[in-house]
Amino acid sequence: MPSSLHKLDPITLLRELESRSRHHAMGLPMQVEIQNTWSGVGFRIGDIRLVVEMDSVSEILSIPGFTRIPGAHPWVKGLANVRGTLIPIIDLRILLNAGMVKQEKRTRMLVIKEDGAVAGFMVDEVYGMRHFIATDRQDDLPNAEDFIQPYILGSYIQNDMPWGLFDMNKISSSTAFHQVAARTV
Repeated sequence: MPSSLHKLDPITLLRELESRSRHHAMGLPMQVEIQNTWSGVGFRIGDIRLVVEMDSVSEILSIPGFTRIPGAHPWVKGLANVRGTLIPIIDLRILLNAGMVKQEKRTRMLVIKEDGAVAGFMVDEVYGMRHFIATDRQDDLPNAEDFIQPYILGSYIQNDMPWGLFDMNKISSSTAFHQVAARTV
Protein backbone atom coordinates (compact mmCIF):
# COMPACT_ATOMS: atom_id res chain seq x y z
CA MET A 1 0.00 0.00 0.00
CA PRO A 2 1.29 3.48 -0.74
CA SER A 3 2.38 5.40 2.34
CA SER A 4 -0.33 8.05 1.80
CA LEU A 5 -3.03 5.44 2.56
CA HIS A 6 -1.40 4.56 5.92
CA LYS A 7 -2.13 8.08 7.19
CA LEU A 8 -5.90 7.89 6.44
CA ASP A 9 -8.45 7.02 9.06
CA PRO A 10 -10.09 3.57 8.62
CA ILE A 11 -13.36 4.91 7.15
CA THR A 12 -11.57 7.03 4.57
CA LEU A 13 -9.28 4.10 3.77
CA LEU A 14 -12.29 1.83 3.13
CA ARG A 15 -13.89 4.45 0.89
CA GLU A 16 -10.65 4.80 -1.08
CA LEU A 17 -10.39 1.00 -1.52
CA GLU A 18 -14.05 0.84 -2.59
CA SER A 19 -13.47 3.59 -5.14
CA ARG A 20 -10.45 1.81 -6.59
CA SER A 21 -12.32 -1.52 -6.69
CA ARG A 22 -15.25 0.01 -8.55
CA HIS A 23 -12.90 1.67 -10.99
CA HIS A 24 -11.24 -1.66 -11.89
CA ALA A 25 -14.33 -3.88 -11.62
CA MET A 26 -15.87 -5.47 -14.69
CA GLY A 27 -19.46 -4.63 -15.48
CA LEU A 28 -22.29 -7.08 -15.06
CA PRO A 29 -23.00 -9.38 -17.98
CA MET A 30 -25.48 -8.06 -20.51
CA GLN A 31 -29.07 -8.96 -19.77
CA VAL A 32 -30.25 -11.59 -22.23
CA GLU A 33 -33.89 -12.36 -22.81
CA ILE A 34 -34.58 -15.97 -21.90
CA GLN A 35 -36.61 -17.86 -24.48
CA ASN A 36 -38.46 -21.13 -24.02
CA THR A 37 -36.85 -24.00 -25.87
CA TRP A 38 -38.05 -27.37 -27.09
CA SER A 39 -35.57 -30.26 -27.01
CA GLY A 40 -35.61 -33.52 -28.90
CA VAL A 41 -33.40 -36.22 -30.40
CA GLY A 42 -32.25 -35.43 -33.93
CA PHE A 43 -31.83 -38.16 -36.54
CA ARG A 44 -31.72 -38.67 -40.29
CA ILE A 45 -33.67 -40.86 -42.70
CA GLY A 46 -32.07 -40.52 -46.14
CA ASP A 47 -31.57 -36.78 -46.64
CA ILE A 48 -34.37 -35.79 -44.26
CA ARG A 49 -33.43 -34.44 -40.84
CA LEU A 50 -36.00 -35.23 -38.20
CA VAL A 51 -36.40 -34.72 -34.48
CA VAL A 52 -38.47 -36.73 -32.04
CA GLU A 53 -39.57 -35.85 -28.51
CA MET A 54 -37.01 -36.70 -25.83
CA ASP A 55 -39.62 -38.68 -23.87
CA SER A 56 -40.19 -40.98 -26.85
CA VAL A 57 -36.62 -42.32 -26.93
CA SER A 58 -35.40 -44.47 -24.05
CA GLU A 59 -31.93 -45.05 -25.51
CA ILE A 60 -29.78 -44.83 -28.63
CA LEU A 61 -27.73 -47.88 -29.60
CA SER A 62 -25.43 -49.11 -32.32
CA ILE A 63 -27.16 -51.89 -34.21
CA PRO A 64 -26.81 -55.01 -32.05
CA GLY A 65 -26.58 -58.55 -33.34
CA PHE A 66 -30.03 -59.88 -34.11
CA THR A 67 -31.88 -63.00 -35.22
CA ARG A 68 -34.06 -62.82 -38.31
CA ILE A 69 -37.73 -63.71 -37.91
CA PRO A 70 -39.06 -66.04 -40.63
CA GLY A 71 -42.28 -64.87 -42.27
CA ALA A 72 -41.99 -61.29 -41.01
CA HIS A 73 -42.30 -58.20 -43.19
CA PRO A 74 -39.02 -56.98 -44.74
CA TRP A 75 -39.05 -53.94 -42.43
CA VAL A 76 -38.72 -56.26 -39.42
CA LYS A 77 -34.97 -56.87 -39.49
CA GLY A 78 -35.03 -59.26 -36.56
CA LEU A 79 -35.03 -59.65 -32.81
CA ALA A 80 -32.15 -58.54 -30.55
CA ASN A 81 -31.40 -59.35 -26.93
CA VAL A 82 -30.27 -56.10 -25.28
CA ARG A 83 -29.36 -56.61 -21.62
CA GLY A 84 -32.02 -59.30 -21.24
CA THR A 85 -34.76 -57.43 -23.10
CA LEU A 86 -35.93 -58.72 -26.47
CA ILE A 87 -36.24 -55.82 -28.89
CA PRO A 88 -37.70 -56.11 -32.39
CA ILE A 89 -35.51 -54.18 -34.83
CA ILE A 90 -37.48 -52.17 -37.38
CA ASP A 91 -35.96 -50.60 -40.50
CA LEU A 92 -37.79 -47.27 -40.42
CA ARG A 93 -37.05 -46.48 -44.07
CA ILE A 94 -38.59 -49.74 -45.32
CA LEU A 95 -41.59 -49.28 -43.02
CA LEU A 96 -42.14 -45.83 -44.55
CA ASN A 97 -41.59 -47.11 -48.12
CA ALA A 98 -38.48 -44.94 -48.45
CA GLY A 99 -35.86 -47.52 -49.36
CA MET A 100 -33.64 -49.37 -46.93
CA VAL A 101 -31.30 -48.16 -44.19
CA LYS A 102 -27.78 -49.00 -45.31
CA GLN A 103 -26.10 -50.41 -42.25
CA GLU A 104 -23.01 -48.24 -41.94
CA LYS A 105 -20.79 -46.86 -39.20
CA ARG A 106 -23.29 -44.06 -38.43
CA THR A 107 -26.41 -46.24 -38.46
CA ARG A 108 -28.14 -46.27 -35.09
CA MET A 109 -31.20 -47.66 -33.39
CA LEU A 110 -33.65 -45.46 -31.49
CA VAL A 111 -35.21 -47.59 -28.75
CA ILE A 112 -38.80 -46.59 -28.10
CA LYS A 113 -40.79 -47.75 -25.06
CA GLU A 114 -44.49 -47.13 -25.08
CA ASP A 115 -47.28 -48.73 -23.05
CA GLY A 116 -44.99 -51.57 -21.94
CA ALA A 117 -43.93 -52.39 -25.51
CA VAL A 118 -40.42 -51.78 -26.80
CA ALA A 119 -39.06 -51.51 -30.35
CA GLY A 120 -35.81 -50.42 -31.95
CA PHE A 121 -36.03 -48.25 -35.06
CA MET A 122 -33.02 -48.28 -37.39
CA VAL A 123 -32.16 -44.83 -38.75
CA ASP A 124 -29.33 -43.63 -40.98
CA GLU A 125 -27.76 -41.39 -38.35
CA VAL A 126 -28.49 -39.88 -34.93
CA TYR A 127 -27.42 -36.31 -34.20
CA GLY A 128 -28.14 -36.37 -30.46
CA MET A 129 -30.03 -33.70 -28.56
CA ARG A 130 -31.27 -30.72 -30.52
CA HIS A 131 -32.65 -27.55 -28.96
CA PHE A 132 -35.03 -25.21 -30.76
CA ILE A 133 -36.71 -21.96 -29.80
CA ALA A 134 -40.28 -23.02 -29.04
CA THR A 135 -41.88 -20.07 -30.84
CA ASP A 136 -40.03 -20.99 -34.07
CA ARG A 137 -42.18 -24.09 -34.58
CA GLN A 138 -43.95 -24.26 -37.95
CA ASP A 139 -47.04 -26.28 -38.82
CA ASP A 140 -45.49 -28.34 -41.61
CA LEU A 141 -42.16 -29.51 -43.03
CA PRO A 142 -41.33 -27.55 -46.20
CA ASN A 143 -40.79 -29.78 -49.25
CA ALA A 144 -41.48 -32.98 -47.30
CA GLU A 145 -41.71 -36.13 -49.36
CA ASP A 146 -45.05 -37.95 -49.44
CA PHE A 147 -43.84 -40.99 -47.48
CA ILE A 148 -42.91 -38.88 -44.44
CA GLN A 149 -45.72 -36.31 -44.48
CA PRO A 150 -48.31 -38.33 -42.48
CA TYR A 151 -45.87 -38.59 -39.56
CA ILE A 152 -44.85 -34.93 -39.38
CA LEU A 153 -46.31 -32.77 -36.59
CA GLY A 154 -44.49 -29.62 -37.68
CA SER A 155 -40.93 -28.42 -38.06
CA TYR A 156 -38.20 -26.14 -36.80
CA ILE A 157 -35.65 -24.27 -38.88
CA GLN A 158 -32.14 -24.11 -37.43
CA ASN A 159 -29.19 -22.64 -39.35
CA ASP A 160 -31.34 -22.61 -42.52
CA MET A 161 -31.88 -26.38 -42.13
CA PRO A 162 -35.42 -27.74 -41.67
CA TRP A 163 -35.95 -30.35 -38.95
CA GLY A 164 -39.23 -32.25 -39.18
CA LEU A 165 -40.96 -33.01 -35.89
CA PHE A 166 -41.54 -36.76 -36.26
CA ASP A 167 -44.50 -38.45 -34.55
CA MET A 168 -43.07 -41.74 -33.28
CA ASN A 169 -46.38 -42.52 -31.52
CA LYS A 170 -48.22 -42.49 -34.86
CA ILE A 171 -45.77 -45.05 -36.26
CA SER A 172 -45.93 -47.36 -33.26
CA SER A 173 -49.73 -47.21 -33.07
CA SER A 174 -50.33 -47.74 -36.81
CA THR A 175 -52.10 -50.86 -38.06
CA ALA A 176 -49.20 -51.71 -40.39
CA PHE A 177 -46.76 -51.67 -37.48
CA HIS A 178 -48.84 -54.16 -35.52
CA GLN A 179 -49.16 -56.57 -38.46
CA VAL A 180 -45.63 -57.95 -38.27
CA ALA A 181 -46.31 -61.17 -40.16
CA ALA A 182 -45.90 -60.86 -43.93
CA ARG A 183 -48.06 -63.90 -44.48
CA THR A 184 -50.16 -66.21 -42.40
CA VAL A 185 -49.17 -69.83 -42.08
